[in-house]
Amino acid sequence: MPQKPNKISKFWQELKRRRVIHVITVYASSSFVLIELVNNLTDPLNLPSSLATFVVIILAVGFPLSIILRGYMI
Repeated sequence: MPQKPNKISKFWQELKRRRVIHVITVYASSSFVLIELVNNLTDPLNLPSSLATFVVIILAVGFPLSIILRGYMI
């Protein structure tokens, strides 16, 4: 007798269907590249050291927004 999928399984399948998992993966990898790029270019270009903090804050704020927006777009 087959079991009914539980709520977590249904939720996970819905996230995969809406490609939210793909957005999380792409956002995380591109954020890592941007943070490393800023960290490597701060000293040679004489940029303020607070730029790295600013970039991390912007990326942290953008992360939930990108997931929410992707979740509503099917």
